[in-house]
Amino acid sequence: MWKRAVLVLVMSVLMVQGMVRAEEEVPPTLQTPKNTVESLSIFALLQRVEELEERIATLEAARMSEWTQWRDSELRITAYHNCEEALSEKLMKTSLKAFYSPDYVNVLMGTGQESTLTVYVDSKTQPTWSVHLGQGRFSVSDREVRLAYQEAADYVFETMIDPSLPTTYKYPSESEEPTDVIFVIHFTIQGYAVGTWTNGTMKLAGE
Repeated sequence: MWKRAVLVLVMSVLMVQGMVRAEEEVPPTLQTPKNTVESLSIFALLQRVEELEERIATLEAARMSEWTQWRDSELRITAYHNCEEALSEKLMKTSLKAFYSPDYVNVLMGTGQESTLTVYVDSKTQPTWSVHLGQGRFSVSDREVRLAYQEAADYVFETMIDPSLPTTYKYPSESEEPTDVIFVIHFTIQGYAVGTWTNGTMKLAGE
């Protein structure tokens, strides 16, 4: 019931705005009598409400299975990889947590299907690359730090994230529109921010 009320309210506002614009833009001699416009608009409004309700119900059913699969991926990534492990010859991870955030508004309203899978990785340097001075500061150039974390992020995505992604995302059927997902990896070092990797591109904090 609340969905119908919200939809009716939204459509009513749009209808009133449209009628105001019509009265402002159309010469009086060309305007349709008010009673006719209102009756037609109310009928069209009710039709639109029914269509939106059907669309919401269809999307909710279709996406429920997909969202469940993404939640499973989120839990699997965290459960398997929330431990200390080497990421490269320069860096190690000390912890890892994954979170999936679907964009419900875009999905339901049909304006996009952009969701985010965010992974938080805390790290430390390998003994052979002891360049961390503390509090997120390094004794090497930003370029070298960026390259080191780019390599680590690529490894995290390829070996930890990608193998756990839902099969419906990796291999969508021809009748399904692939979900647009943003992959984000936030890196810290002993709790201090280092930078963020987004869909293949690494940027240091402050850049």
